[in-house]
Amino acid sequence: RLVVASMQGQSLSSLNAAMVMNAFARLGHSDEPLTRAVSEKVLRIPAARWRGAGGARDLSTVANALSKQPAVPGMVFRHLATVAQSLASQDVHFGGQAIGNILNAFARVDSNDKELFECMEG
Repeated sequence: RLVVASMQGQSLSSLNAAMVMNAFARLGHSDEPLTRAVSEKVLRIPAARWRGAGGARDLSTVANALSKQPAVPGMVFRHLATVAQSLASQDVHFGGQAIGNILNAFARVDSNDKELFECMEG
């Protein structure tokens, strides 16, 4: 409840909430209100606001965290794929860890997004 309340009060970013959600997932805990809050916040961030290598790293963290949660709406991963493609079209450098996290996240949710995979290939 504390994390969701912090997100609603804008004191916690979606990236930080995703990091907390990732920690919960490692403990084997799923939190539906947190997943819903992060999903809604991520959908409100336009692709143009994710910038540079930091944006790629943030994207990988968010995708990785959400992929470990049940019942994340498909539109969230479609949006994240759009973000990744937007970053790639700007010649943003994706580090190896970011690429691995993004591809693993999409594999974990059985998303076969051909365009995403092609843009990750370079």
